[in-house]
Amino acid sequence: MLNCLYDPEGLTNGYERLIFPAPPIGRPYVAINYAMTLDGKTSLSDKGSRGLGSETDLKLLLAIRRAMGAVITGAAALRIDRSRYSPEIVRIVVTASGDVPNEFLTAPGEAIVVRPEPGQSAVDLEAAIPALKSKIDRMVCEGGGRLNDQMLRFGLVDEIFVTLAPKIKGGRGPTGIDGIGLEGYAQAALVSAYEESGELYLRYRLADPARGIIGDP
Repeated sequence: MLNCLYDPEGLTNGYERLIFPAPPIGRPYVAINYAMTLDGKTSLSDKGSRGLGSETDLKLLLAIRRAMGAVITGAAALRIDRSRYSPEIVRIVVTASGDVPNEFLTAPGEAIVVRPEPGQSAVDLEAAIPALKSKIDRMVCEGGGRLNDQMLRFGLVDEIFVTLAPKIKGGRGPTGIDGIGLEGYAQAALVSAYEESGELYLRYRLADPARGIIGDP
């Protein structure tokens, strides 16, 4: 059973009725969601995030997907995790190479593949994410860490959901925000905190997504 530690505005409601602000002008409302160990790792093995979070974490992930209505992920993370999506969820993959698992494309429901423009080697997220506004109002970004990093650097993220699993991996490994990193830092405010069996479910809202970087290191 989820224990509410902090949810003063009732915006999370035990993940039974998630409340979000209206989407920003010109792009969908975006939340990042990932689970990590106490030392910040998002994977326990080469099989991606499997086994990291609990069954409750999985239930909350599905609740966030339903509330947002769309999921965006990088192709590399998709190839590792092999996530499955309900038909009513719009699924979006970002790929520079076009190497996308066939089951992602053929499963029931709408699948969108975001590729580089002709003549380009990388996806222009600053153009691609706003272009999705014609189809969706909200979406959750499920990584991997490099895609999360790019979304943050371009000021395209409004919220972050983080599951803190009571596990320690140690060593080197992927984190929730990998890649180049931010020149300064992004400030976030706690929206809600829930707990079950020592696992924490945290929800943060970025103070100023449009600016992206809001301070110096």
